[in-house]
Amino acid sequence: MLIAPWKQLAKPDASKEYLAIVTYLPVKHYRTVPSVAKYSQQVDAQLAGTPGLVRYSMGSKPWTKQFWTMSVWEDEAALMAFVFGGAHKDTVARLHTDMGATKFARWKVLGTDVPLTWEVALEKADS
Repeated sequence: MLIAPWKQLAKPDASKEYLAIVTYLPVKHYRTVPSVAKYSQQVDAQLAGTPGLVRYSMGSKPWTKQFWTMSVWEDEAALMAFVFGGAHKDTVARLHTDMGATKFARWKVLGTDVPLTWEVALEKADS
């Protein structure tokens, strides 16, 4: 799996609870993989300026048409503001017919657990 390094936007408070989310994003056809890569760069730029985002990382297995994201948020409101705005909203609209069955897993984490590991995130995505 190709894994992008964690990007930290805010230092987590060790005593605070955060919202963690992992997304699994399979695509139906290999011809869609370049589009996912292109739009991922636009979403990455949006994430870099998103209020309420603590950390995030992206992973992929383009040779099997599989992509993942993992992020830690201050709260649900910050996550939803990102999901329904900007490049993310546009990307979902453009690619939704090319996507397979996506999966999402959310759970609470303490600041002491950040950064998360991909091992934990992938277990959550599979459960």
